[in-house]
Amino acid sequence: MMEIQMDEGGGVVVYQDDYCSGSVMSERVSGLAGSIYREFERLIHCYDEEVVKELMPLVVNVLENLDSVLSENQEHEVELELLREDNEQLLTQYEREKALRKQAEEKFIEFEDALEQEKKELQIQVEHYEFQTRQLELKAKNYADQISRLEERESEMKKEYNALHQRHTEMIQTYVEHIERSKMQQVGGNSQTESSLPGRSPRQSWRKSRKERPTSLNVFPLADSTRLSEDACRRLSASASGLSWLVGVGPRLPWKLPSRYSSLPAVLPPLSVQLACKRLPQAVSPVRK
Repeated sequence: MMEIQMDEGGGVVVYQDDYCSGSVMSERVSGLAGSIYREFERLIHCYDEEVVKELMPLVVNVLENLDSVLSENQEHEVELELLREDNEQLLTQYEREKALRKQAEEKFIEFEDALEQEKKELQIQVEHYEFQTRQLELKAKNYADQISRLEERESEMKKEYNALHQRHTEMIQTYVEHIERSKMQQVGGNSQTESSLPGRSPRQSWRKSRKERPTSLNVFPLADSTRLSEDACRRLSASASGLSWLVGVGPRLPWKLPSRYSSLPAVLPPLSVQLACKRLPQAVSPVRK
């Protein structure tokens, strides 16, 4: 319940007896209550107390409601101020978060661009490496085929070499046999000539010719120190037909060269035979076909 009293200085003091008992109301309500109290006093002085007896409780109730409303309004203003401060802080934080988000989005976009560029470069490198891999695989396949062909060619050349080596050996043997026969024929002719000479028996002539028998295929020391005639060497190295007069009898032995050597003569005498033509002493006169 609100009470309106006059203080010693003639002022009006308004008290409340409810939830705010003993507490002074706000200045605004107090001023309004003083104005109303003075007006009531004037009415009481002019008329009677009965005039304001019913009006006083209503005015007091209005003032109480006004005071409560003002108090709530002040609280609301305080809350509003706090909310404004919170709002400002939130706005500041929002702006900061917004700026950070914008920076993060920009960095993310830059990162995506860099990642996309790196992805393109890696894709180009992968395609390049795949192309190089295909080329290397093709080269490896070609090299494998080439190695296989070279191995086959090596096998064929080994076979040809073995055949040529065998043929060379046969020719050397034939040539040596021919030289020995020719020497024996010459020794026989010399023995007949020397048998007619006085002081030398046929046995001594045969021993002398035996000592002069060739000891190697490179040098054949014969009775005299002369060389084999150039005509014999020329006929020996000319062609395969030259072998027939070395052998003396028998058909020509086969000698088939590979197709890549078709431009060469049908039969080439071995190098050792050509060297022998230069080194062998001339034991006999050239043999005719």
